[in-house]
Amino acid sequence: MANNALFSNDTLPNGHKGFLAPYWDDLQDVEICRLNGTNKVTIEWNGAEFGFFGPGAAVRVSATVYSTGQVDFAYAATHAATGSGATVGASNLAGTGGVQLSRNTAGSVTANSVKGF
Repeated sequence: MANNALFSNDTLPNGHKGFLAPYWDDLQDVEICRLNGTNKVTIEWNGAEFGFFGPGAAVRVSATVYSTGQVDFAYAATHAATGSGATVGASNLAGTGGVQLSRNTAGSVTANSVKGF
């Protein structure tokens, strides 16, 4: 099978505009919910890494964006994926700046943890 960059997680910011990536990888069986607060919005993803022979490791992550600009990525106790095939970070609306916390690094994402920037 040919390697196709369209199906790969990329570096950040690399032209990606207004991009939040608490766990950028191919996922399956994903449920997404959104909670609006007074000074924040939280989006939560519950699913699994894609596997050719069934679901992979559990992905349970939320991204909270505060009115101050602070962003927190929180990984639930049931989050089992390690980050070995994922990019974690964000880019600005222009796609010219941002932060890459990790890319394809096993152990970079752990259950019961929060990454803030």
